[in-house]
Amino acid sequence: DQDSEVARLLGASWLLTSPQRVAAAETLDQLASSADPRVALLADAQRWRARYVSAPDSELAIWRQRLERMPVELRFGPYFVLGQAYAHHRQHEDAALCWLRLPIAYPQRYKLAAESLWLAAQALRQAGQTEESARLLDEIVTRYPASELVGRAREALANQEEG
Repeated sequence: DQDSEVARLLGASWLLTSPQRVAAAETLDQLASSADPRVALLADAQRWRARYVSAPDSELAIWRQRLERMPVELRFGPYFVLGQAYAHHRQHEDAALCWLRLPIAYPQRYKLAAESLWLAAQALRQAGQTEESARLLDEIVTRYPASELVGRAREALANQEEG
């Protein structure tokens, strides 16, 4: 539906990692200027997904400021992407902090919350915080027992106990 900005936002977001990524990025660029501030903010945040690998640290700081100005109900996806960006830049503690916001502020987003805990645990392990990492893995097992990540969390816990 070319008349619906929300439909265009969703479509471009899905296509951003596909062979149609150039057209998707162009659509997101257009939508980032939308009169609807929610569409504009989310389109801008979706563009981060395509740029975080090459973005300098200064740009990540700008993204974080933009994210903090977003309405709370729109922040869960951008927090996830910003966590990915920090992790890619080896800023593991900042990545974990972004990911930890998801299960705290958006527990109803079950799958994303569990995945965020998993990623935060991995980031903390890479930052040398193995006890904190183990606590998060245990939280996956106890709070998200139906998650696909429970088996991996148990295995990681067993490996940490052996190591």
